[in-house]
Amino acid sequence: MTPEGVKREKDIDRSQSITQQTGRKLDYVIIAVLISAVAFLLVDKFVLRHEPAANAVTDKSVAVLPFVAMSNGPDDEYFADGLTEEILNALAQLPDLLVSARTSAFYFKGKDIPVGEIAAKLGVAHIVEGSVRRDGEQLRVTAQLVRASDGFHLWSDTYDRSATSSFAVQSDIAEKVAASLNVVLDEEQRESMREIGLRDPEAAIVVARNGLNTGNHVRLKEALAIALIAAGQFEDAKRYVDSEFRSDRRLFRFQGLLAAARNDAEELQRVLEAYASEIDDTELDAIAITGDREWANEMAHRIDAQPYGYLRLMTAVMTCYCGAPFDLESTPDFARRLEEANLPWPPSSPIDWPLKNW
Repeated sequence: MTPEGVKREKDIDRSQSITQQTGRKLDYVIIAVLISAVAFLLVDKFVLRHEPAANAVTDKSVAVLPFVAMSNGPDDEYFADGLTEEILNALAQLPDLLVSARTSAFYFKGKDIPVGEIAAKLGVAHIVEGSVRRDGEQLRVTAQLVRASDGFHLWSDTYDRSATSSFAVQSDIAEKVAASLNVVLDEEQRESMREIGLRDPEAAIVVARNGLNTGNHVRLKEALAIALIAAGQFEDAKRYVDSEFRSDRRLFRFQGLLAAARNDAEELQRVLEAYASEIDDTELDAIAITGDREWANEMAHRIDAQPYGYLRLMTAVMTCYCGAPFDLESTPDFARRLEEANLPWPPSSPIDWPLKNW
């Protein structure tokens, strides 16, 4: 790219090329476009064509329906929508829990349809529903978890708090729902749930009013960290990761990615040892980037054998930015679905990971 437009590299006078700053901006744009394009392609052609059958509903599955605004303030409906999304996004952080997507759940907003029918359409076993009433700075939130098969309430509660305490309310609701579904939470998972959303109720209103998804708050942070690494801005990436991420799992991931991008095997080994307790099959993409092919294939094989494992493998492909994070021979179910969807393999690698040579 030159001031006169697009030219071939051999025709470019280096002294006339655009500035390094502009180049960095282009790096960010390219990475963002790649992320969006890959996500759209895989979700559209892979997930939508292979939705789980209704008879395959797992008991640890839930949809969070839009909470009903019981007061008539100009922003009360937006506040209720924002609260709903915060709860949904917090629950979505739990790998043992299948959570219906926001778009699917919000389709039923304002519709008078029985809970059992909604659950059947969404392919979940449980429904979270509730209401929000605001009176000045006072807030009343009611929430309940319903088992779809018989309409039985597994849990319900009412919260009378100030509006500024909404973050504590949504966190408590998400944790109580998870506990009621026998999802075991450790402190790391709790921290991940608390980290995902917005803490400012006014910010949540702005986000909801503009049709945005509050769950993108942390996702945008992760995307920026990846963009900095991809652009070779390693010092900036390190400062950003150390300042923006608090959970051990995310620190492990991004410190490991940074060491791998720098081709610093010694630092990578330190990270692996420091966060050994955080490494499980959900870190398949990070392990692939370290170059350990055998370890990555072992993880992928275990995931492939699990219910909905192909969805988790697809996520690993989307988040490693490394081409193939595993060999198809280790994932027969994923390989079959990939062939049926007519998707190319291996996918392209937008980032160069020096330690991964396969």
